[in-house]
Amino acid sequence: MSILRVLRGKVVDKFSFTSTPIGSQRIPVESENCYCDCGEQLKVRTTQTRKVVLLDFGELIFNEKIKYCPGCKSSFGSGQLSQLVPEYSNFGFEIIEFVGKKLFIDHSTEREVLNALEKRNVKISPR
Repeated sequence: MSILRVLRGKVVDKFSFTSTPIGSQRIPVESENCYCDCGEQLKVRTTQTRKVVLLDFGELIFNEKIKYCPGCKSSFGSGQLSQLVPEYSNFGFEIIEFVGKKLFIDHSTEREVLNALEKRNVKISPR
């Protein structure tokens, strides 16, 4: 994914991903489509800021341009962002998978899962 390549390029080589948060940089993302399936050119409807937490990067802030079709009124968000994070969620798929494995395969306690996440720059409050 190109977003992750950009992020990796910004991290200094001597630091590991798990020990160095990237910070609150704003990362621009938008739909890769320029035209709708109906043939109309897409226009920008709005730009929204979205805080996302990824396993090895911690909290990131994305500026997502939402595009729409003036003809059929369809909306288009970033395909790259939707591959990283479920819709209406702040936590990436990789965090959901990590927590599931810790709870159901490793039989870790909630405190152990929180500690493991904290070591990887992810801060989640207990339930």
